[in-house]
Amino acid sequence: MIIAWSAEIDAILSIGRPLFPEHRNWALSRPEALSALAELRKRGIGVLGGDLLVFQSGRFEHTYDNWHCDPVEHERNDVFVNRSINAAIGYVEAYPEGESPPFFVIVPLRTPCA
Repeated sequence: MIIAWSAEIDAILSIGRPLFPEHRNWALSRPEALSALAELRKRGIGVLGGDLLVFQSGRFEHTYDNWHCDPVEHERNDVFVNRSINAAIGYVEAYPEGESPPFFVIVPLRTPCA
């Protein structure tokens, strides 16, 4: 079994569709992404950002849309977790539906902030 982030984070993100072997992550539908973000928040894991994909012609395609949220110097982990999760939820909820539904690739912060 490939560990992409950590056993804990992989267990949360693996509710989505695996993008292996090309990418070490999962594509999550909007409801899956919101559920994963809630679980990451509960566990105190921040999110650095994410990418958007659509499923077309039998495969995931990049839309080249994305978001990011960087920790700021001396920011406590709990503050970054809440700020980054709120930013991610806002992006996921606001992203428009197109002809193909969006899938979100979440990039968690591997280690807590200082």
